[in-house]
Amino acid sequence: MPGPNRARGKAAVLRNAECVGCHRDVAASWLSSRHASAFTNSAYQSAAAREPSAFCNGCHAPEATQALAPTPSEAALGVGCVSCHVAADETILAAAHASPTMGATKAPVDVKPEKKGPHEVLRSPQFAASGACAGCHEFRFPQETRSGDEAFMQTTVREHARSPASERACASCHMQPRDGLRSHSFLEVRDAVWVRSYLKASADQRPDGTVRITIAQTYPGHGFPTGDLFRSVEIGAALRKDGKELARDVSVLTRHWGLAAASSTRPLLGDTRLFYEPLEIDLTPRPGPLPNGATLEWWVTLQRVATIGGHPTLTSPAEASIESELPLWRETVKPTNQ
Repeated sequence: MPGPNRARGKAAVLRNAECVGCHRDVAASWLSSRHASAFTNSAYQSAAAREPSAFCNGCHAPEATQALAPTPSEAALGVGCVSCHVAADETILAAAHASPTMGATKAPVDVKPEKKGPHEVLRSPQFAASGACAGCHEFRFPQETRSGDEAFMQTTVREHARSPASERACASCHMQPRDGLRSHSFLEVRDAVWVRSYLKASADQRPDGTVRITIAQTYPGHGFPTGDLFRSVEIGAALRKDGKELARDVSVLTRHWGLAAASSTRPLLGDTRLFYEPLEIDLTPRPGPLPNGATLEWWVTLQRVATIGGHPTLTSPAEASIESELPLWRETVKPTNQ
């Protein structure tokens, strides 16, 4: 299955060029993805400048032969076609490059070899499920050996296994079909319309000035947000009058991490994310009735936090250093008599 630290270097770059040359439609989709720019995108480059790490490069430049110093071509490749679709080691890959019509190596028992084109195709039920994603989208902190969720930087695969959508493959949501092919762009995760299609949210104003925001996943496949340490969702309410914000209150959905000076592992302080049941969040920008002419506004925003040192804690979400945002809702609260 695909995973980090493939370290196949030039052979992978050359083989990937062959993929792109023949599979042009899929390649165009992949070139617009975060996979293609996994190493070169600005967010990762900023993080790598602050904290250079061969551990992180293992997923972001998996074909690099020197993880801390990818060559320009290895860096530009990012997570290539071959990183997921050619799961052989570098010896087999080099041989395949020399002879694209070579016979397949001995396949695992759950893989069925087929020969219907210019190269061998191995169809794997494991790859079609979560196996294609698990190697880079769930992993422990470096040097961590415990098996609980607190030991993992990312827990997306185990979250999916516990979800109501566990029987569905990751690709069923994240690789929407376009023109008869699964999209390899993964652009949906940065599309507010697409993200909202898997959520529902509403807000009511209470007589005491509290705003109750209810949010739920319509078909939950994992926690929201999932992924790395740097993702959070801000849910907020603000009192506004004459175009000015008078007061606000916010709640952050995220895995809340502490800092451990002498270890690469960070203690998990709490997990406030949205899982498989609706969440009701009460916010009070300012207690009491609304001033004349004032309105209450509420919002839900998906965020990427720039640094772990500035990540919101359980007690101080305002400390977060926000790198990018994807607004999902921003509406005026509807009064209620409850």
